Amino acid sequence: MKSYHQNKKAFSFLEVLIGVLILSVGLIPLMWAVSGGTNQVGITLRQVQAANHSANLLEALRATPFQDLTLFPPCMIQLIGGDNKWRKPSEATKVTFPYPDEVNQIPPPGATNVFDKFVNSFFPRGENDVAIVPPLEWQFRRYFIIIKDDPDTPRYITLIVRVEWMKKNALKKTGKGGIKRKTELRTVISDPYFSDT
Repeated sequence: MKSYHQNKKAFSFLEVLIGVLILSVGLIPLMWAVSGGTNQVGITLRQVQAANHSANLLEALRATPFQDLTLFPPCMIQLIGGDNKWRKPSEATKVTFPYPDEVNQIPPPGATNVFDKFVNSFFPRGENDVAIVPPLEWQFRRYFIIIKDDPDTPRYITLIVRVEWMKKNALKKTGKGGIKRKTELRTVISDPYFSDT
């Protein structure tokens, strides 16, 4: 007479191992596809945020009177870190745009006061202030460049606004800025009181 345990059949260790191997061959590509899709969503989100930050800054500049724009410093930067302070380019904060030589020139007299008025009008100064131009998230930096057609009596001003951002986790991994991506908007503004006739 055969016992109950002799009639029972079970999977051997080798069969279980082959089954897990076949299952993993099917699941690994699926996991890569899901991970790649999630990464692409993050990239798209940052591209949309950067486009919004560019458009907000450009609109603030376009809302500024032409005569005030002629007194602005030729280039100003908001650094990565979500802080709303503006700085001039330096060795530590280089701009990646190949800008013309006039960007390095000293701004005209009164430029600081006019630019401070612009910053105080559009950007938040404290935690309780309402921001017309929203602050940057930590991974973005933005800057603008003003190019005049004539340094002394400009009739046209080219405004270039650029937002750059880091690849995800670049700061944590490398300890450096690691700016990888950018979006840029340009427009030309003319003096409303200038006439060719």
